[in-house]
Amino acid sequence: MVTKYVSDYANANWPMELVSLIEQLHYYNERLVDFTQAQILHGLGRGVDVQRFATDAQYKTETILGLTETLEESVYSIALSLAQRYQVPLWEVYMTHLEYLFSDSGLSTAEIEGRAQTLGLLDTLKTNPGSFYEHMTKYVYPTIEGKDLQRLLYYFTLLENCACSQFVKHAIKPDSHIKLIKKLKAVASGLDYKKLTDAQISPLEALQPILTSQNVLAISKLASRIPDINVEMLSSSSVHATWLKKTFWNGDPQLLKKAPDSGAEWSRAYDICRKYFERLNPRDLITFTDEITFSSCAATKLTVENRTEMTKKTIAAVKQFMEKQKKKGLEDSTQTCNSVTYEVAFNHLQQSLAHLGTLSHDFINHLKSTDKDSLHKYSYLYDVSRSEKEKIKELAITMCVQGESLSTIKKLLDVAVGPLGIGARDVVQYSVEKLIVSLRGNSLESCSVKQPLKVLENIVKEVHLSSERGEAIVSSDDLLEWLRPFCGDDTLPVKPRIDVLQIMEQAFNLSDDDIKLLLFFRTQAVLKASWPVKKAEVVDIENEEKRYALFLELLDISHNRTEFQHLVLLLQAWPPMKGAEM
Repeated sequence: MVTKYVSDYANANWPMELVSLIEQLHYYNERLVDFTQAQILHGLGRGVDVQRFATDAQYKTETILGLTETLEESVYSIALSLAQRYQVPLWEVYMTHLEYLFSDSGLSTAEIEGRAQTLGLLDTLKTNPGSFYEHMTKYVYPTIEGKDLQRLLYYFTLLENCACSQFVKHAIKPDSHIKLIKKLKAVASGLDYKKLTDAQISPLEALQPILTSQNVLAISKLASRIPDINVEMLSSSSVHATWLKKTFWNGDPQLLKKAPDSGAEWSRAYDICRKYFERLNPRDLITFTDEITFSSCAATKLTVENRTEMTKKTIAAVKQFMEKQKKKGLEDSTQTCNSVTYEVAFNHLQQSLAHLGTLSHDFINHLKSTDKDSLHKYSYLYDVSRSEKEKIKELAITMCVQGESLSTIKKLLDVAVGPLGIGARDVVQYSVEKLIVSLRGNSLESCSVKQPLKVLENIVKEVHLSSERGEAIVSSDDLLEWLRPFCGDDTLPVKPRIDVLQIMEQAFNLSDDDIKLLLFFRTQAVLKASWPVKKAEVVDIENEEKRYALFLELLDISHNRTEFQHLVLLLQAWPPMKGAEM
Protein backbone atom coordinates (compact mmCIF):
# COMPACT_ATOMS: atom_id res chain seq x y z
CA MET A 1 0.00 0.00 0.00
CA VAL A 2 2.79 2.40 0.88
CA THR A 3 4.59 1.70 -2.38
CA LYS A 4 1.40 2.25 -4.38
CA TYR A 5 0.71 5.51 -2.55
CA VAL A 6 4.21 6.81 -3.19
CA SER A 7 4.03 5.76 -6.85
CA ASP A 8 0.67 7.48 -7.31
CA TYR A 9 2.15 10.73 -6.00
CA ALA A 10 5.54 10.37 -7.63
CA ASN A 11 5.46 14.00 -8.78
CA ALA A 12 4.55 15.37 -5.37
CA ASN A 13 6.87 17.82 -3.67
CA TRP A 14 8.02 15.55 -0.86
CA PRO A 15 9.96 16.98 2.08
CA MET A 16 13.70 16.45 1.80
CA GLU A 17 13.81 14.12 4.78
CA LEU A 18 11.38 11.78 2.95
CA VAL A 19 13.15 11.74 -0.42
CA SER A 20 15.93 9.43 0.75
CA LEU A 21 13.39 7.18 2.42
CA ILE A 22 11.35 6.99 -0.79
CA GLU A 23 14.49 6.05 -2.77
CA GLN A 24 15.24 3.29 -0.29
CA LEU A 25 11.63 2.15 -0.52
CA HIS A 26 11.91 1.81 -4.31
CA TYR A 27 15.27 0.02 -4.02
CA TYR A 28 14.05 -2.56 -1.54
CA ASN A 29 10.80 -2.98 -3.40
CA GLU A 30 12.79 -3.87 -6.56
CA ARG A 31 14.89 -6.29 -4.54
CA LEU A 32 11.72 -7.86 -3.18
CA VAL A 33 10.26 -8.23 -6.66
CA ASP A 34 13.54 -9.76 -7.90
CA PHE A 35 13.54 -12.16 -5.00
CA THR A 36 9.92 -13.08 -5.60
CA GLN A 37 10.60 -13.68 -9.31
CA ALA A 38 13.61 -15.79 -8.43
CA GLN A 39 11.50 -17.84 -6.05
CA ILE A 40 9.02 -18.45 -8.85
CA LEU A 41 11.84 -19.50 -11.19
CA HIS A 42 13.29 -21.72 -8.50
CA GLY A 43 9.92 -23.37 -8.25
CA LEU A 44 10.12 -24.26 -11.94
CA GLY A 45 12.96 -26.61 -11.13
CA ARG A 46 15.39 -24.82 -13.45
CA GLY A 47 18.24 -24.64 -10.96
CA VAL A 48 18.04 -20.87 -10.51
CA ASP A 49 20.20 -19.39 -7.75
CA VAL A 50 17.64 -17.17 -5.96
CA GLN A 51 20.16 -14.98 -4.15
CA ARG A 52 22.31 -14.45 -7.24
CA PHE A 53 19.32 -13.70 -9.49
CA ALA A 54 18.28 -10.93 -7.11
CA THR A 55 21.72 -9.29 -7.05
CA ASP A 56 23.67 -10.17 -10.25
CA ALA A 57 22.46 -8.39 -13.42
CA GLN A 58 24.56 -10.55 -15.78
CA TYR A 59 23.33 -13.75 -14.19
CA LYS A 60 19.79 -12.42 -14.40
CA THR A 61 20.10 -11.85 -18.16
CA GLU A 62 21.69 -15.25 -18.75
CA THR A 63 18.95 -16.92 -16.70
CA ILE A 64 16.18 -15.24 -18.65
CA LEU A 65 17.77 -16.20 -21.97
CA GLY A 66 18.26 -19.72 -20.67
CA LEU A 67 14.55 -19.92 -19.89
CA THR A 68 13.76 -19.32 -23.56
CA GLU A 69 15.37 -22.67 -24.36
CA THR A 70 12.14 -24.56 -23.83
CA LEU A 71 9.04 -25.84 -25.59
CA GLU A 72 6.89 -25.35 -22.47
CA GLU A 73 4.60 -22.44 -23.23
CA SER A 74 4.26 -21.41 -19.59
CA VAL A 75 8.02 -21.19 -19.09
CA TYR A 76 8.50 -19.41 -22.41
CA SER A 77 5.83 -16.86 -21.45
CA ILE A 78 7.56 -16.23 -18.12
CA ALA A 79 10.84 -15.72 -19.98
CA LEU A 80 9.23 -13.14 -22.28
CA SER A 81 7.66 -11.36 -19.31
CA LEU A 82 10.95 -11.26 -17.42
CA ALA A 83 12.81 -10.08 -20.50
CA GLN A 84 10.41 -7.19 -20.84
CA ARG A 85 10.61 -6.31 -17.15
CA TYR A 86 14.41 -6.40 -17.00
CA GLN A 87 14.94 -4.88 -20.44
CA VAL A 88 16.61 -7.89 -22.04
CA PRO A 89 16.47 -7.16 -25.81
CA LEU A 90 13.71 -9.10 -27.54
CA TRP A 91 16.12 -9.78 -30.42
CA GLU A 92 18.40 -11.74 -28.07
CA VAL A 93 15.43 -13.62 -26.63
CA TYR A 94 14.20 -14.68 -30.08
CA MET A 95 17.68 -15.53 -31.34
CA THR A 96 18.38 -17.72 -28.32
CA HIS A 97 15.07 -19.52 -28.79
CA LEU A 98 15.74 -20.10 -32.50
CA GLU A 99 19.20 -21.49 -31.74
CA TYR A 100 17.59 -23.83 -29.24
CA LEU A 101 15.01 -24.99 -31.77
CA PHE A 102 17.78 -26.02 -34.18
CA SER A 103 20.18 -27.55 -31.69
CA ASP A 104 18.38 -29.15 -28.75
CA SER A 105 14.62 -29.06 -29.21
CA GLY A 106 14.35 -32.40 -30.99
CA LEU A 107 11.80 -30.90 -33.38
CA SER A 108 11.69 -31.78 -37.05
CA THR A 109 12.56 -29.09 -39.56
CA ALA A 110 8.89 -28.61 -40.44
CA GLU A 111 8.04 -28.20 -36.75
CA ILE A 112 10.83 -25.66 -36.27
CA GLU A 113 9.60 -23.70 -39.25
CA GLY A 114 6.03 -23.79 -37.95
CA ARG A 115 7.00 -22.63 -34.46
CA ALA A 116 9.18 -19.81 -35.82
CA GLN A 117 6.22 -18.57 -37.86
CA THR A 118 3.75 -18.90 -34.98
CA LEU A 119 5.97 -16.93 -32.60
CA GLY A 120 6.84 -14.35 -35.25
CA LEU A 121 10.56 -14.68 -34.61
CA LEU A 122 11.79 -13.51 -38.00
CA ASP A 123 10.05 -10.13 -37.99
CA THR A 124 12.29 -9.13 -35.11
CA LEU A 125 15.43 -11.06 -36.09
CA LYS A 126 15.60 -9.62 -39.60
CA THR A 127 16.02 -6.13 -38.14
CA ASN A 128 19.68 -6.96 -37.50
CA PRO A 129 20.83 -9.15 -40.42
CA GLY A 130 24.53 -8.85 -39.57
CA SER A 131 24.16 -10.24 -36.07
CA PHE A 132 21.64 -12.80 -37.29
CA TYR A 133 24.11 -14.10 -39.87
CA GLU A 134 26.89 -14.23 -37.28
CA HIS A 135 24.77 -16.19 -34.79
CA MET A 136 23.44 -18.57 -37.42
CA THR A 137 26.86 -19.42 -38.82
CA LYS A 138 28.52 -19.67 -35.42
CA TYR A 139 25.89 -21.48 -33.37
CA VAL A 140 23.29 -23.00 -35.70
CA TYR A 141 25.15 -24.23 -38.79
CA PRO A 142 27.55 -26.49 -36.82
CA THR A 143 24.58 -28.32 -35.29
CA ILE A 144 23.09 -29.32 -38.64
CA GLU A 145 23.94 -32.75 -40.01
CA GLY A 146 25.54 -32.49 -43.45
CA LYS A 147 23.17 -35.04 -44.95
CA ASP A 148 20.04 -33.31 -43.59
CA LEU A 149 19.26 -31.43 -46.79
CA GLN A 150 15.81 -30.37 -45.60
CA ARG A 151 17.19 -28.60 -42.55
CA LEU A 152 20.03 -27.05 -44.55
CA LEU A 153 17.45 -25.80 -47.02
CA TYR A 154 15.51 -24.10 -44.21
CA TYR A 155 18.76 -22.71 -42.76
CA PHE A 156 19.71 -21.01 -46.02
CA THR A 157 16.12 -19.89 -46.54
CA LEU A 158 16.28 -18.06 -43.20
CA LEU A 159 19.53 -16.37 -44.25
CA GLU A 160 18.00 -15.30 -47.53
CA ASN A 161 14.77 -14.04 -45.94
CA CYS A 162 16.74 -12.02 -43.41
CA ALA A 163 18.86 -10.32 -46.12
CA CYS A 164 22.15 -11.91 -45.05
CA SER A 165 23.65 -12.29 -48.54
CA GLN A 166 25.68 -9.11 -48.16
CA PHE A 167 27.62 -10.67 -45.28
CA VAL A 168 28.39 -13.99 -47.00
CA LYS A 169 32.01 -14.30 -48.12
CA HIS A 170 31.63 -17.81 -49.54
CA ALA A 171 31.42 -18.29 -53.29
CA ILE A 172 27.82 -19.47 -53.00
CA LYS A 173 25.19 -17.08 -51.69
CA PRO A 174 22.10 -18.28 -49.77
CA ASP A 175 19.79 -18.04 -52.79
CA SER A 176 22.18 -20.23 -54.80
CA HIS A 177 22.35 -22.75 -51.94
CA ILE A 178 18.56 -22.91 -51.94
CA LYS A 179 18.34 -23.64 -55.66
CA LEU A 180 21.18 -26.17 -55.54
CA ILE A 181 19.82 -28.08 -52.54
CA LYS A 182 16.38 -28.31 -54.10
CA LYS A 183 17.93 -29.88 -57.21
CA LEU A 184 20.23 -32.22 -55.28
CA LYS A 185 17.48 -33.46 -52.97
CA ALA A 186 15.87 -35.19 -55.91
CA VAL A 187 18.97 -36.96 -57.25
CA ALA A 188 21.64 -37.15 -54.53
CA SER A 189 20.30 -39.20 -51.66
CA GLY A 190 22.86 -39.49 -48.86
CA LEU A 191 24.93 -36.52 -50.02
CA ASP A 192 26.86 -34.65 -47.33
CA TYR A 193 26.10 -31.12 -48.48
CA LYS A 194 28.29 -29.47 -45.86
CA LYS A 195 31.26 -31.48 -47.09
CA LEU A 196 30.32 -30.63 -50.66
CA THR A 197 30.54 -26.90 -49.94
CA ASP A 198 33.49 -27.00 -47.55
CA ALA A 199 36.12 -24.73 -49.09
CA GLN A 200 38.93 -26.88 -47.62
CA ILE A 201 37.85 -30.15 -49.25
CA SER A 202 37.36 -31.05 -52.89
CA PRO A 203 33.61 -31.32 -53.55
CA LEU A 204 34.35 -34.39 -55.65
CA GLU A 205 35.18 -36.23 -52.41
CA ALA A 206 31.66 -35.52 -51.20
CA LEU A 207 30.07 -36.52 -54.49
CA GLN A 208 32.00 -39.74 -55.03
CA PRO A 209 30.10 -41.93 -52.50
CA ILE A 210 26.67 -41.14 -53.95
CA LEU A 211 27.43 -41.12 -57.69
CA THR A 212 25.83 -43.88 -59.75
CA SER A 213 24.98 -44.41 -63.38
CA GLN A 214 21.44 -43.32 -62.49
CA ASN A 215 22.29 -39.86 -61.15
CA VAL A 216 25.68 -38.92 -62.60
CA LEU A 217 24.22 -37.10 -65.60
CA ALA A 218 21.79 -35.08 -63.49
CA ILE A 219 24.48 -34.16 -60.96
CA SER A 220 26.98 -33.31 -63.69
CA LYS A 221 24.52 -30.72 -65.00
CA LEU A 222 24.70 -29.01 -61.59
CA ALA A 223 28.52 -29.04 -61.52
CA SER A 224 28.84 -25.46 -62.76
CA ARG A 225 27.06 -24.29 -59.58
CA ILE A 226 29.51 -26.02 -57.23
CA PRO A 227 32.82 -24.28 -56.45
CA ASP A 228 36.01 -26.32 -56.34
CA ILE A 229 38.76 -25.69 -53.79
CA ASN A 230 40.62 -23.62 -56.41
CA VAL A 231 37.64 -21.18 -56.47
CA GLU A 232 36.71 -22.30 -59.99
CA MET A 233 33.49 -24.22 -60.52
CA LEU A 234 33.35 -27.96 -61.07
CA SER A 235 32.93 -29.27 -64.58
CA SER A 236 30.59 -31.94 -65.87
CA SER A 237 33.70 -33.82 -67.00
CA SER A 238 35.23 -33.93 -63.51
CA VAL A 239 32.00 -35.34 -62.06
CA HIS A 240 31.91 -38.08 -64.68
CA ALA A 241 35.60 -38.85 -64.13
CA THR A 242 34.98 -39.23 -60.39
CA TRP A 243 32.09 -41.59 -61.06
CA LEU A 244 34.11 -43.64 -63.56
CA LYS A 245 36.93 -44.14 -61.05
CA LYS A 246 34.41 -45.36 -58.50
CA THR A 247 32.73 -47.63 -61.02
CA PHE A 248 36.00 -49.15 -62.19
CA TRP A 249 37.20 -50.03 -58.69
CA ASN A 250 33.94 -50.67 -56.84
CA GLY A 251 31.31 -51.39 -59.46
CA ASP A 252 27.92 -49.74 -60.04
CA PRO A 253 24.42 -50.81 -58.92
CA GLN A 254 23.23 -50.97 -62.53
CA LEU A 255 26.24 -51.37 -64.81
CA LEU A 256 28.67 -53.45 -62.76
CA LYS A 257 27.00 -55.00 -59.75
CA LYS A 258 30.15 -56.66 -58.41
CA ALA A 259 33.57 -55.11 -57.86
CA PRO A 260 36.10 -56.57 -60.35
CA ASP A 261 38.41 -59.25 -58.99
CA SER A 262 40.13 -60.87 -61.97
CA GLY A 263 41.83 -59.91 -65.20
CA ALA A 264 38.71 -60.55 -67.25
CA GLU A 265 36.55 -58.57 -64.82
CA TRP A 266 38.96 -55.62 -64.86
CA SER A 267 38.84 -55.64 -68.66
CA ARG A 268 35.04 -55.67 -68.58
CA ALA A 269 35.00 -52.82 -66.06
CA TYR A 270 37.27 -50.81 -68.32
CA ASP A 271 35.11 -51.47 -71.39
CA ILE A 272 32.05 -50.21 -69.50
CA CYS A 273 33.89 -47.05 -68.48
CA ARG A 274 35.24 -46.49 -71.99
CA LYS A 275 31.71 -45.95 -73.28
CA TYR A 276 31.62 -42.69 -71.32
CA PHE A 277 34.98 -41.28 -72.45
CA GLU A 278 33.25 -38.75 -74.70
CA ARG A 279 31.93 -37.06 -71.56
CA LEU A 280 35.49 -36.42 -70.32
CA ASN A 281 37.73 -33.58 -71.37
CA PRO A 282 41.35 -34.52 -72.21
CA ARG A 283 42.65 -33.59 -68.75
CA ASP A 284 40.10 -35.78 -66.95
CA LEU A 285 40.67 -38.58 -69.44
CA ILE A 286 44.37 -38.50 -68.50
CA THR A 287 43.49 -38.42 -64.80
CA PHE A 288 41.16 -41.41 -65.11
CA THR A 289 43.62 -43.46 -67.15
CA ASP A 290 46.48 -42.72 -64.75
CA GLU A 291 44.22 -43.79 -61.87
CA ILE A 292 43.53 -47.22 -63.37
CA THR A 293 47.08 -47.81 -64.59
CA PHE A 294 49.53 -46.06 -62.24
CA SER A 295 47.81 -45.63 -58.88
CA SER A 296 48.77 -47.76 -55.90
CA CYS A 297 45.67 -49.91 -56.46
CA ALA A 298 46.54 -50.38 -60.12
CA ALA A 299 50.09 -51.47 -59.33
CA THR A 300 48.96 -54.00 -56.72
CA LYS A 301 45.67 -55.32 -58.14
CA LEU A 302 46.13 -55.33 -61.90
CA THR A 303 48.65 -57.17 -64.04
CA VAL A 304 50.96 -55.27 -66.34
CA GLU A 305 49.17 -56.95 -69.22
CA ASN A 306 45.80 -55.55 -68.06
CA ARG A 307 47.22 -52.08 -67.67
CA THR A 308 48.92 -52.22 -71.05
CA GLU A 309 45.75 -53.39 -72.77
CA MET A 310 43.69 -50.58 -71.22
CA THR A 311 46.29 -47.97 -72.17
CA LYS A 312 46.29 -49.16 -75.78
CA LYS A 313 42.49 -48.99 -75.93
CA THR A 314 42.52 -45.48 -74.49
CA ILE A 315 45.07 -44.39 -77.09
CA ALA A 316 42.77 -45.77 -79.78
CA ALA A 317 39.85 -43.84 -78.29
CA VAL A 318 41.85 -40.61 -78.23
CA LYS A 319 42.81 -41.14 -81.87
CA GLN A 320 39.12 -41.42 -82.71
CA PHE A 321 38.34 -38.19 -80.88
CA MET A 322 41.14 -36.43 -82.76
CA GLU A 323 39.82 -37.75 -86.07
CA LYS A 324 36.31 -36.55 -85.24
CA GLN A 325 37.67 -33.10 -84.55
CA LYS A 326 39.47 -33.03 -87.88
CA LYS A 327 36.34 -34.12 -89.75
CA LYS A 328 34.33 -31.39 -88.06
CA GLY A 329 37.05 -28.90 -88.93
CA LEU A 330 37.56 -28.00 -85.29
CA GLU A 331 40.78 -26.78 -83.81
CA ASP A 332 42.33 -28.92 -81.10
CA SER A 333 41.37 -26.19 -78.66
CA THR A 334 37.90 -27.70 -78.39
CA GLN A 335 37.29 -30.19 -75.63
CA THR A 336 40.32 -28.86 -73.77
CA CYS A 337 40.90 -27.94 -70.19
CA ASN A 338 43.66 -25.58 -69.12
CA SER A 339 45.64 -26.11 -72.35
CA VAL A 340 45.36 -29.90 -72.18
CA THR A 341 44.36 -31.04 -75.67
CA TYR A 342 43.74 -34.47 -77.12
CA GLU A 343 47.20 -34.25 -78.64
CA VAL A 344 48.65 -33.71 -75.16
CA ALA A 345 46.60 -36.64 -73.90
CA PHE A 346 47.83 -38.80 -76.79
CA ASN A 347 51.49 -38.03 -76.03
CA HIS A 348 50.91 -38.64 -72.33
CA LEU A 349 49.40 -42.05 -73.02
CA GLN A 350 52.21 -42.95 -75.40
CA GLN A 351 54.70 -42.38 -72.58
CA SER A 352 52.51 -44.43 -70.25
CA LEU A 353 52.56 -47.29 -72.73
CA ALA A 354 56.32 -47.04 -73.16
CA HIS A 355 56.82 -47.06 -69.39
CA LEU A 356 54.63 -50.13 -68.97
CA GLY A 357 56.87 -51.80 -71.53
CA THR A 358 59.92 -51.21 -69.32
CA LEU A 359 58.35 -53.11 -66.41
CA SER A 360 59.42 -56.37 -68.06
CA HIS A 361 63.06 -55.25 -68.23
CA ASP A 362 65.58 -57.58 -66.57
CA PHE A 363 66.70 -54.89 -64.14
CA ILE A 364 63.14 -54.18 -62.95
CA ASN A 365 62.43 -57.90 -62.67
CA HIS A 366 65.57 -58.21 -60.57
CA LEU A 367 64.30 -55.52 -58.20
CA LYS A 368 60.95 -57.30 -57.92
CA SER A 369 62.37 -60.77 -57.35
CA THR A 370 64.97 -59.93 -54.72
CA ASP A 371 64.41 -60.67 -51.04
CA LYS A 372 65.60 -57.20 -50.06
CA ASP A 373 62.66 -55.01 -48.96
CA SER A 374 64.26 -51.78 -50.12
CA LEU A 375 64.67 -53.11 -53.66
CA HIS A 376 61.03 -54.22 -53.67
CA LYS A 377 60.07 -50.70 -52.69
CA TYR A 378 62.22 -49.25 -55.47
CA SER A 379 60.50 -51.48 -58.02
CA TYR A 380 57.09 -50.32 -56.81
CA LEU A 381 58.08 -46.64 -56.88
CA TYR A 382 59.49 -47.10 -60.36
CA ASP A 383 56.29 -48.86 -61.45
CA VAL A 384 53.99 -45.99 -60.43
CA SER A 385 56.40 -43.26 -61.57
CA ARG A 386 55.30 -43.52 -65.22
CA SER A 387 58.89 -42.46 -65.99
CA GLU A 388 58.01 -38.89 -65.04
CA LYS A 389 61.22 -36.93 -64.63
CA GLU A 390 60.62 -35.62 -61.10
CA LYS A 391 59.46 -38.98 -59.77
CA ILE A 392 62.44 -40.80 -61.27
CA LYS A 393 64.74 -38.10 -59.93
CA GLU A 394 63.33 -38.46 -56.40
CA LEU A 395 63.58 -42.24 -56.60
CA ALA A 396 67.19 -42.09 -57.76
CA ILE A 397 68.08 -39.64 -54.98
CA THR A 398 66.42 -41.93 -52.44
CA MET A 399 68.45 -44.86 -53.73
CA CYS A 400 71.65 -42.82 -53.57
CA VAL A 401 71.00 -41.59 -50.03
CA GLN A 402 70.11 -45.11 -48.91
CA GLY A 403 73.44 -46.46 -50.14
CA GLU A 404 72.73 -48.04 -53.53
CA SER A 405 75.65 -48.25 -55.93
CA LEU A 406 76.08 -45.74 -58.73
CA SER A 407 75.89 -48.54 -61.27
CA THR A 408 72.47 -49.56 -59.91
CA ILE A 409 71.26 -45.98 -60.10
CA LYS A 410 72.60 -45.68 -63.64
CA LYS A 411 70.71 -48.83 -64.65
CA LEU A 412 67.49 -47.36 -63.28
CA LEU A 413 67.98 -44.16 -65.27
CA ASP A 414 68.82 -46.13 -68.40
CA VAL A 415 65.66 -48.23 -68.14
CA ALA A 416 63.29 -45.27 -67.65
CA VAL A 417 61.59 -43.80 -70.70
CA GLY A 418 63.67 -40.85 -71.81
CA PRO A 419 65.04 -38.46 -72.43
CA LEU A 420 65.08 -37.58 -68.73
CA GLY A 421 68.03 -35.22 -68.87
CA ILE A 422 69.35 -36.73 -65.63
CA GLY A 423 72.51 -38.78 -65.21
CA ALA A 424 73.99 -40.65 -62.26
CA ARG A 425 76.36 -37.72 -61.69
CA ASP A 426 73.36 -35.39 -61.39
CA VAL A 427 71.76 -37.74 -58.87
CA VAL A 428 74.87 -37.70 -56.68
CA GLN A 429 74.97 -33.91 -56.89
CA TYR A 430 71.28 -33.61 -55.92
CA SER A 431 71.88 -36.04 -53.05
CA VAL A 432 74.89 -34.09 -51.78
CA GLU A 433 72.90 -30.87 -51.98
CA LYS A 434 70.11 -32.50 -49.98
CA LEU A 435 72.61 -33.61 -47.35
CA ILE A 436 74.08 -30.11 -47.17
CA VAL A 437 70.61 -28.70 -46.52
CA SER A 438 70.20 -31.18 -43.66
CA LEU A 439 73.66 -30.33 -42.29
CA ARG A 440 72.75 -26.66 -42.36
CA GLY A 441 69.58 -27.45 -40.41
CA ASN A 442 67.38 -25.66 -42.96
CA SER A 443 65.30 -28.60 -44.17
CA LEU A 444 61.82 -29.46 -43.02
CA GLU A 445 61.65 -32.42 -40.67
CA SER A 446 59.85 -34.50 -43.30
CA CYS A 447 62.57 -33.75 -45.88
CA SER A 448 65.65 -33.97 -43.66
CA VAL A 449 68.11 -36.84 -43.89
CA LYS A 450 68.90 -38.73 -40.71
CA GLN A 451 72.62 -38.89 -39.88
CA PRO A 452 73.64 -36.80 -42.90
CA LEU A 453 77.37 -37.14 -42.17
CA LYS A 454 77.09 -40.93 -42.14
CA VAL A 455 75.13 -40.85 -45.39
CA LEU A 456 77.69 -38.50 -46.95
CA GLU A 457 80.48 -40.83 -45.89
CA ASN A 458 78.72 -43.73 -47.61
CA ILE A 459 78.21 -41.70 -50.79
CA VAL A 460 81.87 -40.65 -50.81
CA LYS A 461 82.93 -44.29 -50.36
CA GLU A 462 80.66 -45.36 -53.21
CA VAL A 463 82.09 -42.64 -55.46
CA HIS A 464 85.57 -43.86 -54.54
CA LEU A 465 84.67 -47.49 -55.33
CA SER A 466 83.02 -46.42 -58.57
CA SER A 467 86.19 -44.61 -59.58
CA GLU A 468 88.26 -47.69 -58.78
CA ARG A 469 85.95 -49.75 -60.99
CA GLY A 470 86.74 -47.32 -63.78
CA GLU A 471 83.13 -46.12 -64.13
CA ALA A 472 84.13 -42.44 -64.20
CA ILE A 473 80.66 -41.28 -63.14
CA VAL A 474 81.66 -38.87 -60.37
CA SER A 475 85.15 -37.67 -59.45
CA SER A 476 86.67 -36.34 -56.26
CA ASP A 477 86.87 -32.96 -57.98
CA ASP A 478 83.10 -33.03 -58.42
CA LEU A 479 82.53 -33.73 -54.73
CA LEU A 480 84.97 -31.02 -53.70
CA GLU A 481 83.21 -28.53 -55.94
CA TRP A 482 79.80 -29.35 -54.45
CA LEU A 483 81.03 -29.35 -50.85
CA ARG A 484 83.33 -26.32 -51.04
CA PRO A 485 80.58 -23.68 -50.41
CA PHE A 486 79.44 -25.53 -47.30
CA CYS A 487 82.94 -25.94 -45.93
CA GLY A 488 83.74 -22.28 -46.53
CA ASP A 489 80.54 -20.93 -44.94
CA ASP A 490 81.73 -19.21 -41.76
CA THR A 491 78.15 -18.78 -40.52
CA LEU A 492 78.02 -22.51 -39.78
CA PRO A 493 79.56 -24.41 -36.85
CA VAL A 494 83.15 -25.50 -37.34
CA LYS A 495 82.89 -29.18 -36.46
CA PRO A 496 80.51 -30.42 -39.20
CA ARG A 497 82.55 -28.59 -41.83
CA ILE A 498 85.75 -30.22 -40.63
CA ASP A 499 83.97 -33.59 -40.48
CA VAL A 500 82.98 -33.22 -44.12
CA LEU A 501 86.55 -32.42 -45.12
CA GLN A 502 87.90 -35.39 -43.17
CA ILE A 503 85.44 -37.70 -44.92
CA MET A 504 86.78 -36.52 -48.26
CA GLU A 505 90.40 -36.88 -47.21
CA GLN A 506 89.94 -40.42 -45.90
CA ALA A 507 88.26 -41.67 -49.07
CA PHE A 508 90.46 -40.27 -51.81
CA ASN A 509 94.15 -40.13 -52.63
CA LEU A 510 94.04 -36.43 -53.17
CA SER A 511 96.60 -34.46 -55.10
CA ASP A 512 98.98 -32.15 -53.24
CA ASP A 513 96.93 -29.17 -54.30
CA ASP A 514 93.72 -30.81 -53.06
CA ILE A 515 95.37 -31.69 -49.75
CA LYS A 516 96.53 -28.10 -49.32
CA LEU A 517 93.05 -26.89 -50.17
CA LEU A 518 91.43 -29.21 -47.64
CA LEU A 519 93.96 -28.16 -45.04
CA PHE A 520 93.23 -24.54 -45.83
CA PHE A 521 89.48 -25.10 -45.46
CA ARG A 522 90.04 -26.70 -42.08
CA THR A 523 92.23 -23.85 -40.93
CA GLN A 524 89.89 -21.22 -42.31
CA ALA A 525 86.89 -22.81 -40.60
CA VAL A 526 88.59 -22.69 -37.19
CA LEU A 527 89.95 -19.18 -37.68
CA LYS A 528 86.60 -17.71 -38.67
CA ALA A 529 84.94 -19.27 -35.65
CA SER A 530 87.28 -17.83 -33.01
CA TRP A 531 89.56 -15.26 -34.67
CA PRO A 532 87.40 -13.72 -37.41
CA VAL A 533 89.75 -10.78 -37.97
CA LYS A 534 92.68 -13.09 -38.64
CA LYS A 535 93.00 -13.79 -42.35
CA ALA A 536 94.93 -16.74 -43.73
CA GLU A 537 95.86 -17.84 -47.22
CA VAL A 538 96.83 -21.22 -48.61
CA VAL A 539 100.52 -20.26 -48.43
CA ASP A 540 100.19 -19.71 -44.66
CA ILE A 541 99.60 -23.42 -44.04
CA GLU A 542 101.40 -25.06 -46.97
CA ASN A 543 104.14 -26.57 -44.80
CA GLU A 544 104.76 -27.53 -41.20
CA GLU A 545 106.97 -24.53 -40.42
CA LYS A 546 104.34 -22.02 -41.50
CA ARG A 547 101.59 -23.86 -39.64
CA TYR A 548 103.71 -23.80 -36.48
CA ALA A 549 104.30 -20.07 -36.88
CA LEU A 550 100.56 -19.50 -37.28
CA PHE A 551 99.88 -21.62 -34.21
CA LEU A 552 102.30 -19.58 -32.07
CA GLU A 553 100.74 -16.36 -33.31
CA LEU A 554 97.26 -17.55 -32.36
CA LEU A 555 98.47 -18.88 -29.02
CA ASP A 556 99.87 -15.47 -28.21
CA ILE A 557 96.53 -13.71 -28.79
CA SER A 558 94.35 -16.34 -27.11
CA HIS A 559 92.98 -15.46 -23.68
CA ASN A 560 89.84 -17.50 -22.97
CA ARG A 561 88.70 -21.08 -22.85
CA THR A 562 86.84 -20.96 -26.17
CA GLU A 563 89.92 -19.74 -28.01
CA PHE A 564 92.09 -22.46 -26.44
CA GLN A 565 89.49 -25.07 -27.41
CA HIS A 566 89.69 -23.85 -31.00
CA LEU A 567 93.47 -24.13 -30.86
CA VAL A 568 92.98 -27.81 -30.04
CA LEU A 569 90.60 -28.13 -32.99
CA LEU A 570 93.20 -26.52 -35.20
CA LEU A 571 95.88 -29.02 -34.14
CA GLN A 572 93.42 -31.84 -34.80
CA ALA A 573 92.73 -30.44 -38.25
CA TRP A 574 96.43 -30.36 -39.18
CA PRO A 575 98.83 -33.24 -39.77
CA PRO A 576 100.96 -34.09 -36.69
CA MET A 577 103.99 -31.79 -36.26
CA LYS A 578 107.25 -33.75 -36.31
CA GLY A 579 109.94 -31.07 -36.22
CA ALA A 580 112.44 -31.35 -33.35
CA GLU A 581 112.15 -27.69 -32.43
CA MET A 582 108.40 -28.16 -31.98
